[in-house]
Amino acid sequence: MKRVILGLIFLAISSIVAMAVQDGKGTNIFGHVRIKDGYSVTFGGVSRTNWPMTNGMITGAVINAGSSDSVTTNGGMLEFTWNTNAAAGGATDISGKLDKTNGLAVNLTVTGTFTRAMSAVQTITNNGMEITVGQNFALVQSDTGDKTAGLAVGTKDGQEIIVKGANTNTATLTNNTGFVNLIEAVDFTFGSNNTMQLIWDGVKWNELHRGAPQ
Repeated sequence: MKRVILGLIFLAISSIVAMAVQDGKGTNIFGHVRIKDGYSVTFGGVSRTNWPMTNGMITGAVINAGSSDSVTTNGGMLEFTWNTNAAAGGATDISGKLDKTNGLAVNLTVTGTFTRAMSAVQTITNNGMEITVGQNFALVQSDTGDKTAGLAVGTKDGQEIIVKGANTNTATLTNNTGFVNLIEAVDFTFGSNNTMQLIWDGVKWNELHRGAPQ
């Protein structure tokens, strides 16, 4: 009888320490979990009694067993370090694959999500002013009224850009101005939410699509 009572007390305490709710998808969501002194929880074959923390973030995790790859924290953000020397135990030599400082990628394959780089709003202040193309998605407007605009020279064959009007101060992209080749040579005005997609062929920006929601 004594063991039964002790068991009931233990169950009551356990339900208070770690209460979970089902999300309907097979996952138990815990509000609070506490590991009793002298015990541990195993995750992925690793037994832990607590998580090593720095600035409130996990640190010291090993990305690839047998290498010096690691993840630490920098200002509260996770920062990854890869061992780029395959001979020293790194899984892959990633040198030259991605230069995060200059944004240069060589032989880069994206298997997940790819997000286009967006420019700040570019304001056309003089007729014929060029829209910069260092980004993939350019927002444009004029300072007052409607002004004409061109596109700056492209940098690589196959480079694409989407241009979108930012507000009612319109900018009109004109055919054959500098490096612009529009469908049927018809100019296009970037009012609010009007968009155009173009591709660089090494000589001109060629229009692929335009849209002007009413």
